[in-house]
Amino acid sequence: MFLSFHIPLLLLACGIVFFTITVQPNEHRLARLVLSSTVLLAVVVYLDWHSGLVWHARPEQVHGVGWVWYFYIFEFVAFAEFGLMLFQISCMTDRLPQANKYERQLRGMDPDLLPHVDVWVATYNEQPSILEKTIIGATNLDWPKDKLDVYVLDDGRREWLREMCAEYGVNYITRPDNKGRKAGNHNHALTISDSPFIVSMDADFVPSPNFIYRTLGFF
Repeated sequence: MFLSFHIPLLLLACGIVFFTITVQPNEHRLARLVLSSTVLLAVVVYLDWHSGLVWHARPEQVHGVGWVWYFYIFEFVAFAEFGLMLFQISCMTDRLPQANKYERQLRGMDPDLLPHVDVWVATYNEQPSILEKTIIGATNLDWPKDKLDVYVLDDGRREWLREMCAEYGVNYITRPDNKGRKAGNHNHALTISDSPFIVSMDADFVPSPNFIYRTLGFF
């Protein structure tokens, strides 16, 4: 069972998380650090509780000793990887200055010198109302129109989507099977798309109009 200090610590962690996301709901370096540290505290409390169960259990309370210890070690390895992820997401790097600089540079170039970009929208079973917003967003990307092609990669082979693509003037691509799922859908598109740069979006994403100008410079 939980010891006297486990429950208060878990309640404290929940309180810190609730307070942080209420006071600072937006991206913030300190908020990320506080949330990551709090989640790590909750993990440590859980591991301490579980360790107490395993190490102090009487022989008659443990069924399948090998499996119990295997799962115990596996948890420590899994949480070690989880701790690494928490460390990574607690570090926030501000790329706005670089994005601003690259956007100014690209907008100052001769449009004829800008590279061609293909936009992929991979889809399988999304509804028309979702896909229409994504297609409209992709076609309204701020980039020279002769340097931009939009491809809807339909693994659902839906006639209404073909008609929607024709309505908005984008390329409709399908294939005879769904081998490889989304990765296979992308691999098939590589046989058709030949641009040096590809923007791959999920079917429920709507990009900001200046997305390409603010990201292409990083490449």
